[in-house]
This record gives sequence, C-alpha cells and structure tokens, in this order.
Amino acid sequence: MITHRFLSVSRRPLILVLTGGGPLDVSFSKEDPRIASILWVGYPGEGGGKALTQVVLEIIIQVSIELIMAFHLTIQRCIPWL
Repeated sequence: MITHRFLSVSRRPLILVLTGGGPLDVSFSKEDPRIASILWVGYPGEGGGKALTQVVLEIIIQVSIELIMAFHLTIQRCIPWL
C-alpha cells in the first residue's frame, strides 16, 4: 500500500487525506503514531486541491503561532526583565 511507503520514509507525522464517497478501510491508521490526523474531503472537485492546501496551511500556521506565543510567555515568566 502506498500509504505505508510514505509512512516508512517520513520523519514527521503525516495528515492522511481521504477522497471519495465510498467506504474506505483506514483501520491501519487508528493506532499508528505516524499519522497525526485524518482529513476526509469527499469529492473535492476542481478547486478541492487549492482548498485543501489552504486548510492544512492555516492549521499549520495557527499551531506555529500558538507555539511561538507559548514559548514567548514561558521566557517572560523565567526572565521577567525581558
């Protein structure tokens, strides 16, 4: 299965994107720590790729901002004169 190939070479957790409206067996992903999340998009259509990219990048940007803010607040607590 191609998913297993990607998982075996990836250094970071992946987002498993499912397309299609029929039943899909993703039982292998339930306990696999290399799969960070599962995103089902159904039949995305012509603009689906762009929309998917925007959603995933927005999530990454939001998480990055939250991590930076948490780091900054931690530094402020440790070094109050900054």
